[in-house]
Amino acid sequence: MARLRCAVAAVVAVVAIVSVPMTAGAEEYRPPVEGQVVDPFRPPAEVWQAGNRGIDYQTGPDTPVLASASGQVIFAGQVASDWHVTLEHADGLRTSYSYLASVAVTVGEQVPLGGVVGTSAGRFHFGVRAPDGTYLDPQQLVAAPVARLVPGGDDGAMVIAGPDQGGFWSVLWQLLVDGASLGPGGTVGLLPDLNGLDPALLHYLSQVVAGGNQREALAGIAAALGPQSVCTPPSDPTPERRERRILLLVAGYGSSSEEAGIDGVDAAALGYEMGDVVRFSYRGGVIPDLDRESARQGQRLSGLSVRPYTASDSLGDLSIASQYLGDLVADIARSEPGVPIDLVGHSQGGVVARRAVVGAATQGTLPPELATLVTLGSPHGGADLATAGSAVASTPGGQAVLNLGGGLGLPVSADAPALHQLAETAPGNPSPDPLTADLSFPSGVRFTSVAARGDPVVPSIRSQVATARNTTVSVTGPGAHDALPGSPEATREIALAVGGLPPTCRSTPDRLVDAAAGHGMASAQDGIGAALSSLAALL
Repeated sequence: MARLRCAVAAVVAVVAIVSVPMTAGAEEYRPPVEGQVVDPFRPPAEVWQAGNRGIDYQTGPDTPVLASASGQVIFAGQVASDWHVTLEHADGLRTSYSYLASVAVTVGEQVPLGGVVGTSAGRFHFGVRAPDGTYLDPQQLVAAPVARLVPGGDDGAMVIAGPDQGGFWSVLWQLLVDGASLGPGGTVGLLPDLNGLDPALLHYLSQVVAGGNQREALAGIAAALGPQSVCTPPSDPTPERRERRILLLVAGYGSSSEEAGIDGVDAAALGYEMGDVVRFSYRGGVIPDLDRESARQGQRLSGLSVRPYTASDSLGDLSIASQYLGDLVADIARSEPGVPIDLVGHSQGGVVARRAVVGAATQGTLPPELATLVTLGSPHGGADLATAGSAVASTPGGQAVLNLGGGLGLPVSADAPALHQLAETAPGNPSPDPLTADLSFPSGVRFTSVAARGDPVVPSIRSQVATARNTTVSVTGPGAHDALPGSPEATREIALAVGGLPPTCRSTPDRLVDAAAGHGMASAQDGIGAALSSLAALL
């Protein structure tokens, strides 16, 4: 695996494997959705030519996508900017469910016929592939027990360009994945089955080698040229505070009771009384009150557990942290019934806060006092640096390096759960499970996600999330990530969100620069991550 990682990262030597056809047995297949087929099966005449190697359905947003037959999940995740699932069935066939809005299964899971594998984003691609690399016409497969095999190209779960998109990168990716066609005799593979490769390696193959980053950047710039969603004019003042509110802060990865970027939030400028401002502890409850004068005046919220925490505590399991935070929100609501609670999370803290809100809403324990969620520089789409760290930690040499850094006092550890959970390659990230599903986010909580244009830790595009009002502010520089919470721009966005108003309007040139900067930063970090993981494999 180490040699393979290095070879792929450098785009050099390939391994030749001959695909051996298998005999397909009887299996019942059904349509995965009830939507209309808007693009039928159109196999290309040659492997490099455009076509449609499956069928496309037009569905409503968030339509459940069902397993066409019972099978095992062999791929479930994101390739470039799209979500895909591949199932392998008892007869040797593989069905692919591509361009999904969310994924509801994990690799290795057994899914029954009709089990939900994800949700559609509108247009949905369904493909069926035989063990020897040929394809079935899906419409014939679901309509009759015997289907016609035709020459195929790429697996739906490995598509980088769309079915009708060609170009050098998609051809290169197709050859890497499928190998060279030998006609009726099968194919010669250039790489092993990518579904069995390390997720980080697959990520860097799709993003760096196959042009996924370029594709995402073009889509992002095109979106920036379009109309902006509802927004607040820059000249409009922020709403004036007229009621008591509680501010609950959540710090990020590597923070501690004594030090965190979230402490930069200007609570006084936002109109909060100091005794109504508390910070979450990753050990549960809140951190000790560092404002001695406030403590002497008895302004602290009463009845809350007080626990200091260290940087290592913030590297733990995010599911546990989100449960702790959900419990704290409930405790504050019980302590101060009827007082609105505004939740503000920075970096990883925003991810924890979002999970806590969705988890409490799913469990029916979300108090009505929780009014607002604002996240600042939070990697809702996964963090590129965490992906690189997780990739490095997958090798013995990389683990030794990370653990050495931890021994020197750096907030790193090869076995830190948070590092792997924040990676883009984490199973189901963003996850459709009850703690993180966009579809489960409660409508009664106002949600705004704020990113910094020049954030070198979490590229601005990674902070975007479907159910939030997303905005990027012009905070740049090497320290932009930690400077964001205390910046005047973020202070304004928090005030607007708490006041129930949308983010500040941004000009088209600003939005173009935002998109270019965010995608450029993500692309650069992917390149660095690919290089670091390759070097780690040599250690």
